[in-house]
Amino acid sequence: MTALDLLPPRWRSDRFLRTDAPGWHDVEVVGDDEAVVVVVDSPHVERAVVGRGDAGRVRGLLADLARRRAGRPHGWMSVPRGTSPSDDVLAALGLRPFSSWDWFASTTCPDGLADRPPGGAPAPALEPAAAVRELDRVADAAEIRACLAEANPGTSADPGGALEAAWFGVADHDALVGVIGASLRPAADSAHAASWHLHGLGVRPRARRRGLGAALTAAATTAGLRAGAPWVSLGMYADNAGARRIYERLGYVCEARFDSFGPPTAERPPS
Repeated sequence: MTALDLLPPRWRSDRFLRTDAPGWHDVEVVGDDEAVVVVVDSPHVERAVVGRGDAGRVRGLLADLARRRAGRPHGWMSVPRGTSPSDDVLAALGLRPFSSWDWFASTTCPDGLADRPPGGAPAPALEPAAAVRELDRVADAAEIRACLAEANPGTSADPGGALEAAWFGVADHDALVGVIGASLRPAADSAHAASWHLHGLGVRPRARRRGLGAALTAAATTAGLRAGAPWVSLGMYADNAGARRIYERLGYVCEARFDSFGPPTAERPPS
């Protein structure tokens, strides 16, 4: 039996939960096909909480959870947008509001969609020097980190991560001006291949508004699907309307909308 088998039947095929399940340890599952809350201990985040389904039902499940686990700090919690756990529940779990974000997935190679904006008007051509290439996660690690420090300083993505699948970059005059990484999300069972999760997308300010973010995302998505990933996923802050338009143009579909809560001292989300 896998951790996924502990879920109510509806949620066993949920792509977000299938992506999360391989890291679950000491799982407690409460709920049903309408709503479910999973409490897990992972190697990276102690007592993480994930909720899916009807926000009102999840709110009730969290209230019960807080009564039983009051005083036991939980590392992170992501629940359906609109769950709005009470201040008492958050205090009992040792959490505070952190962010609202959306989880997207794609099963289709973009095939040039990065250059096709809404309305069909041609997009500005990328400069020849802006071709996306796969990077060496060891040899190029220092340059990737230097690019991220300017282009996306809030990310927790790093080329040295244990489950990194690939990193891609765009250079201008031999210096990286944009990067994106992908980590492996092992399958919940041996019958399925690992998916890819994109992270660490960043373009230096001087190179923005040239379509590089879309080009990097398209290249990484295509590479993951061609490598055999059943889907490629990514997360984005809910208020990033520009990124949303790009991802939807590339064939991504929003499959989950979350509010996240973290420890009082947290400055960035877990990787």
